[in-house]
Amino acid sequence: MVIMASMAIFPILFTNLFTEMRVVSVFAMTSAIFFLLGTVVIMQFAVQQPNQWQTLPASTNFTGTIM
Repeated sequence: MVIMASMAIFPILFTNLFTEMRVVSVFAMTSAIFFLLGTVVIMQFAVQQPNQWQTLPASTNFTGTIM
């Protein structure tokens, strides 16, 4: 955790050196684009599941499951 915080402090300090909002907004726009790309990739892996219909039984013991 300390290592990740140490790695994050330098880009944060570098961004805070700029007082003009145009420069900061470019960093924010770039990070938003990378965030959206990462979200799309993760959601593709989360949504695309293999088809499980072949392994399911054709009929079940519904009464035995309830009682």
